[in-house]
Amino acid sequence: MIRHVRRSKRRVLTRAKDELYDDRVKEVAAAFRRADRVRTVRDRCLPRSIGMMMQLARRGCSATMVIGVRLDPFGSHCWVQTDRSILSDPFGRVRPYSPILTI
Repeated sequence: MIRHVRRSKRRVLTRAKDELYDDRVKEVAAAFRRADRVRTVRDRCLPRSIGMMMQLARRGCSATMVIGVRLDPFGSHCWVQTDRSILSDPFGRVRPYSPILTI
């Protein structure tokens, strides 16, 4: 699955950004936030992040999937971000985690 995300991201990186690029990114992020109201995202961050990456790639938008860990208490989390903002989570949710892998 991670290979598929990397391949999709490489295809997107070859496309030029257009004037609707930011709107498409916001549209995908908003759709995932709406879905959170219906279903809890607890312990579902990896499949949720992969899904968001795939939806962004289908719309020609590039993002980075980040996997991070915290030590005390130990935990891990996965989120999606662009150069400008975190798309999948509020900043307070990802702040305690140190990135160990970006895709």
